[in-house]
Amino acid sequence: MIGVSVIIPTFNRGYIVTEAIESVLSQSYKDFEIIVVDDGSTDNTREVLEPYRDRIRYFYQENKGVAGARNKGIEASRGKFIAFLDSDDIWLPEKLGRQVDYLNTHTDIGMVYSRYWREYEDTGKRKLRPKEKYLKDGYIYTQVLFRYLIWIGTVMLRRSCFEIVGRFDVSLASAEDKDMLLRVARYYRVGLIEAPLAIHRIRGNSLTRYNKQKNLQAREKVLHLGFRRLKPWEKLLYFILFRYKYSRHLAKIGKHYLKERAYQTSQTLYCKAIIKYPFRLKYWKGLIKSIIWGRL
Repeated sequence: MIGVSVIIPTFNRGYIVTEAIESVLSQSYKDFEIIVVDDGSTDNTREVLEPYRDRIRYFYQENKGVAGARNKGIEASRGKFIAFLDSDDIWLPEKLGRQVDYLNTHTDIGMVYSRYWREYEDTGKRKLRPKEKYLKDGYIYTQVLFRYLIWIGTVMLRRSCFEIVGRFDVSLASAEDKDMLLRVARYYRVGLIEAPLAIHRIRGNSLTRYNKQKNLQAREKVLHLGFRRLKPWEKLLYFILFRYKYSRHLAKIGKHYLKERAYQTSQTLYCKAIIKYPFRLKYWKGLIKSIIWGRL
């Protein structure tokens, strides 16, 4: 069996996908396969990947979104472990080796993640994430639920995890990774390597206005799904925190509609946010703005 299956979903990233591939080929650990799932690209992706065809397994499918592309990669994979890399991000050379060693040593761990550099394209600045005070391992379901703790580009999972938790939910576009990480964290202990092993490149135009709205709505749904999985005593323990996090999602969507001049919808969302958690002044300010601007 191959050591690691590296799954790279891509869509119209012909201008940059080879950088992701090169970062895998440069790994110190060499027992891997690279599966590139072209999710219906209409640019030059196929031509750009042609020189790599002897070093990658290439699959083309009609556009199904990143969840569908990752599921195709899982279906085609042959590795003992599975890792995901988006086509505009890169790994540092020790990423695979350190995580394979970790999982081989810690047989009770289902998934391991690491810190990473968040790099902003417009400024070139980097920030180390997650912050040290937030780093957690073990049974960390609630930490994953209520905080952006794990980035999918840093994880490595045992193949057997998918037999238990299933595959990515294609209905949760832009939040399917959070949902998957939650499902894994609910069933398995999670390991941590504190060194940064990847670079997550943030692009200013990565989300259109429509996609931003859908992203917020999907994340709201994942928060609800995650809360429902808690045991009754856990729901009591985290009830206030859940309402606070839920209110933030509602307010963010309300702010989005305010910018779009959909004032009535914005008012409704801000009101819901205030009902869930009335102690944030910015919710009240947003509600007042939506009322006043809607009457001008």
